[in-house]
Amino acid sequence: RQRLEGLLLERSAPVAGAVPALTPGLTLTKFLDKRRDIADGAPLFVDVATAVTLSQTASGIDAALLEQELRNDPHITAVLIAAANTAAQHLGKPIQTMGGALAILGPVQGANIASGLGKKRMAVLTDDALLAKAHELWTLSQRTADYARILGGMLELDAERCFCAGLLQSLGDLAVLGCLQEWLLAGGHLDEQVIGQSLEQYSAAFGSALRTRWRLPLELRELIAAVYQYNTGIYTREVLAMNLAGQMARLGEEESVTTLVKTKSAKLLKLSVGDLQRLRKKLTGVTDPSLLRPLTSETEVAVDAVDDEPDLLDLAPEAPAEEPAALEDPAGAVQGPPEK
Repeated sequence: RQRLEGLLLERSAPVAGAVPALTPGLTLTKFLDKRRDIADGAPLFVDVATAVTLSQTASGIDAALLEQELRNDPHITAVLIAAANTAAQHLGKPIQTMGGALAILGPVQGANIASGLGKKRMAVLTDDALLAKAHELWTLSQRTADYARILGGMLELDAERCFCAGLLQSLGDLAVLGCLQEWLLAGGHLDEQVIGQSLEQYSAAFGSALRTRWRLPLELRELIAAVYQYNTGIYTREVLAMNLAGQMARLGEEESVTTLVKTKSAKLLKLSVGDLQRLRKKLTGVTDPSLLRPLTSETEVAVDAVDDEPDLLDLAPEAPAEEPAALEDPAGAVQGPPEK
């Protein structure tokens, strides 16, 4: 265990002194190209010290409390899952959730790993523009994860694995933001346009490199990718749920779920416009815009058709099923923006 912690935290120790100045002629593009294959840090959503303190009981750190405090942080979740899979290689079963990771590592080692991540220089963003972008990403990841969890419950899937996959969609984006802070602290220049261009150009590559380098389970990586697109002819119900969760999370406040009911994901999952409207209301408290304006004849038919149907949100069982069934559709892929 000590060797495992050392390997995971070898770059996590506090860095004393100022950030080394940029070498002459080094551009941001060259800087990010170099960082892509070695960057292993990212800004953290949670305050680790507070999380560990709140997890303490009279008998030590409580695993359930620690999971509750850390489970919404994408970077900590990914690193703990990677550590648990390294420690449990002999078990032959991949670890794909925060709860599963802490069950393998134990609460003390889990807290130590998280604390090490919290000591990294890029763990806390100091630039307002970077921090604002990070909050956008954390919010989107959390919303996707919550939609995925609820859909997982509705469809009798592994809801916690769906939650985790939704949360980890922003790994690449957050890693880029961490590197941009390093660039800024070293004397580089940043503005909102440069930040946006860097995220667009490098997020997918950084995310792919991190997931591969950390050897996250292939099944989990496939679910993360499905948030954006899925390009084979066979769709598991979990993959379809993740794709739909991603689409719902990206909806603007003025956009209606009626545009999603015709997507391949919703069709293959047999979800109606009423199901999606109730799902949105349950998670966000927002009434879908389609219910606040006069309905077109097409939408009226869709809404009327579900009046007598059972509410899947009410029928969703508490415990998810073990294995999702596979659905085959030879008609192409569920499309979305590039994976990050």
